[in-house]
Amino acid sequence: SELTRIQDAYYRLKDLNDQHPQNPDILWRFGKACYKMISTVEDVEAKEEFTTKGIEVCEAALTSNPNIADAHKWCGILIGVRSKSQPIQGKITDGYLFKKHIDAAIALSPNDPVLHHMLGRFTYESANLKWLERKIAAALYSEPPNGTFDEALDCFYAAEKLMSSDWKENKLLIGKCLFALGKYKEAIDALTSADAMDNDTLDKEVDSEVKVLLQKYNTYR
Repeated sequence: SELTRIQDAYYRLKDLNDQHPQNPDILWRFGKACYKMISTVEDVEAKEEFTTKGIEVCEAALTSNPNIADAHKWCGILIGVRSKSQPIQGKITDGYLFKKHIDAAIALSPNDPVLHHMLGRFTYESANLKWLERKIAAALYSEPPNGTFDEALDCFYAAEKLMSSDWKENKLLIGKCLFALGKYKEAIDALTSADAMDNDTLDKEVDSEVKVLLQKYNTYR
């Protein structure tokens, strides 16, 4: 089963990492395995332990070799997971860290569609920041995140271009950016094509959000 595969990979990489604790190629893969383990446990503390461990080993990989795109990528992904449970200040700090790693990964691996999608999500979320969050970000950093929906859209289009197959979630976010920009007709077109894509069994939420938005903006069809 999928669960067994995830656990096997995790324990194999854990053993390898114990044998070769300084090897950056083993370290980032162990970090990725930690990320996969998060979904296999229900307990919040166990999830946090895998997240923390994953960040730790990806950072260790980057200390050893700062030019591994995948180490930046998985470090960014794990920081994104951690930020969800942080208070607002921690969320903003993690947001900057996340962007730093994703920018570094894109510089090293510009043709990875997932990286452009992740940068798009970050930019979309920073364009959506509430007034209070902007004030806190401005107090913490001289350069608060100031992404725009246009920039986010460019990232999602770049991801779509690089992706060889349908990607429903990316298409949904293209639609959401277009709505935010007031381009309702184009947004509906994007969501209609997302709706026609194969149902991604991994994410029921994406599927239902596409349907909800199509219903909500039905008059623009």
